[in-house]
Amino acid sequence: MSYPANIFIGSCFTIVLCVSSLIHGAEHNDDPEQELEQINSAIAQIQSWLTEANSQQTAQQQMLGDIEITISETSLAIGRIQQSIDQLEDELSELSIRSSELN
Repeated sequence: MSYPANIFIGSCFTIVLCVSSLIHGAEHNDDPEQELEQINSAIAQIQSWLTEANSQQTAQQQMLGDIEITISETSLAIGRIQQSIDQLEDELSELSIRSSELN
């Protein structure tokens, strides 16, 4: 499994645990202010995770864009090299014909 997938799964697990503990805490907590603080803390953790996930996605999209550019440039270079090879083969063929005519 890839690194981003591991982070995603781990973060989801953490979020589930936070929400679960909030629900459990709310059932056994008579202090609404403390409950609100716990909920706000869980929301902050979720927002932090979402921000990190978005940042990673943006970085991965940038990397994919860079890879696409590299592939495109490489394909163009291969095309130019193939043209050069074709021209050299044509010249070699002409020289071979001339050589056989001279002999």
